[in-house]
Amino acid sequence: MRNVYDKKISKFRFSGMWADYVSPEPEDHGIWLVYGAEKNGKTTFALMLANYLRQMARVLYLSAEEGISASIQDTCLQVGIPQECSNMYMYEYMPIEDLWEKLRDRRSAKVVFIDNASYYKDELMSREYGLLKLVRNFPEKLFVILAHEEKGKPHNAAARQASKLAKVIFHIQGLAAIVGGRVGNNVGRKIPIVEDRARLYHGDVLNDEPFNSNNNEQEN
Repeated sequence: MRNVYDKKISKFRFSGMWADYVSPEPEDHGIWLVYGAEKNGKTTFALMLANYLRQMARVLYLSAEEGISASIQDTCLQVGIPQECSNMYMYEYMPIEDLWEKLRDRRSAKVVFIDNASYYKDELMSREYGLLKLVRNFPEKLFVILAHEEKGKPHNAAARQASKLAKVIFHIQGLAAIVGGRVGNNVGRKIPIVEDRARLYHGDVLNDEPFNSNNNEQEN
């Protein structure tokens, strides 16, 4: 068993509320999943998360469903992503084959948000360039997949595959992100996306302590 214990596992070092709600040291590679029904805050939460992760790694956000719209601009502003941001960049739809080429560059992003699984459903299930191949060929990267929900579950085969492979899962419901996956005792914790509106939906079941979504800066 020495090989198991001696293996070095690459992790993020989370602090503050992200450490409390998710994990102090989540693995920084593999797949994370963000899924939920329409108009519940998936994109807002994903951009909150991207804004936090960009402080630790380079982030690429593929906004295939909404494109780069006025709504996306407003949400970036809302979650505090600065205009002059050298460690995060956003594209509209990019074919997965082109993403492969981009990721082969040693200066490429460490974290890739794919928004979303419905738009990329055929490509993510492709034998040649699909999700399994992405993870196997770029084992040091983190892929954050956004997906719609149907009957309480991730919608379509690509999203369900991402759910099976995901180490961290955020189920967006009532403007809060319910934490799941391999996060120890934090399973079931709720991260408010819009605090006052999330409390209207979840009431007393929401975590007692406030979550400041603007307090995303890493502690020194």
